[in-house]
Amino acid sequence: MSSAAPLIFFTILAPAAGLMAFFAGKGFAGLGGAAGLLALLLLLLRRQMLPALTLPSSRLLLAWIGAGLLSALWSIDARNSLETMQGLSALLVAALCLLSLAQLIDLPADERWQHRLACGLIGGFLILSLLLLVDQATRGGVYAVTIGALKHRNDWIANINIRAGVLVTLLLWPAMLAAWWLTAKRFWLPALLYLIGGIAAYVSPQVTAKLAFAAGSAVGLFIWLGRRNAALLLGGLVALVMLLTPFILGRLFSAEAAIDSYPSLHYSAKHRLHVWDFVAERYLERPWLGWGIDAARLLPGGNAELASGGEQVPSHPHNGILQFWLELGLLGGALLLAGQWLIWRAIAAPHWTPSARAAAAAAFITALCYFLASFNTWHSWWIGLLAVSFSLLIVAMRSFGRSAA
Repeated sequence: MSSAAPLIFFTILAPAAGLMAFFAGKGFAGLGGAAGLLALLLLLLRRQMLPALTLPSSRLLLAWIGAGLLSALWSIDARNSLETMQGLSALLVAALCLLSLAQLIDLPADERWQHRLACGLIGGFLILSLLLLVDQATRGGVYAVTIGALKHRNDWIANINIRAGVLVTLLLWPAMLAAWWLTAKRFWLPALLYLIGGIAAYVSPQVTAKLAFAAGSAVGLFIWLGRRNAALLLGGLVALVMLLTPFILGRLFSAEAAIDSYPSLHYSAKHRLHVWDFVAERYLERPWLGWGIDAARLLPGGNAELASGGEQVPSHPHNGILQFWLELGLLGGALLLAGQWLIWRAIAAPHWTPSARAAAAAAFITALCYFLASFNTWHSWWIGLLAVSFSLLIVAMRSFGRSAA
């Protein structure tokens, strides 16, 4: 098989992901599954399946599957936990294949394939950004002549572009890394992509997108200036936050006190504070084993109505760290910390250029912002989106971020 086959695969995947995020964001479960299946085929044809299974990321994903299945033994709703793991396991195996192929990729001798990959990454980002910007500016103009026309109705709302805004902020960093390599380390194209990404994040209906873009930018600059030691320092700080979050929120935090101190907070922020306070307290009731995967919506008292409106736990905790601790107990916390250690160890590896290290750190912090405040950790579309976007980041790093030293 040609050594260029994986690069061709990821070159096509980048614009496909951009189109999927805009036109059918919830379809990322399908895209992630299909991409994972093709990645599995490439791994088998290249005789790389056994090396793929020994990668640290593969072991972590398999441990995640095992922890979820094991938690059904003591879950408050074993049937619900097993049903969740049924679909989640297949998607995590697909993510395993996709991430493994990206990590085991061999660069062909012909540099033209790297140019095509760079164009694919930049093109996918620009296509998605343009669709998002035009659709938001025209209040559904693109939607009206595409999906709306197929449906024979226009039911556009601003929030329909939430997933497009999320992927824009994640695709920005590998696209900038590709642009930096493509222009032989000239600033004009990466700066242009950054400007477009910032505008897209600003107009995105997802409020967290603005915070994620700002946090990713600050961390990327910090890592770029501080190099390897900065990555290790930041990784330690994030690990400490992951370790202490459930205990601080469960013992020292009061949602009512926080809201009284900041009465001008948006309704959604106030609601999240109530959810986090409640969930952290429930975690401390079963800290060792947790309540079982996907049990957050079934917590005793979780469907109670808040005085300010909304349920105590609408469907999930809106905080991935809390959700891991709550539902998987100490095993979930260990998985979080292990994943954190693997990611920052990889970012701090000496063989990356400063630009590659900065892009990886920025992408991880961007994703972490969504993980901390927005989506259900077990949403299939969210796992598919993360698998696709981080496989593209890894390919970009291996293709354009290797240090010459």
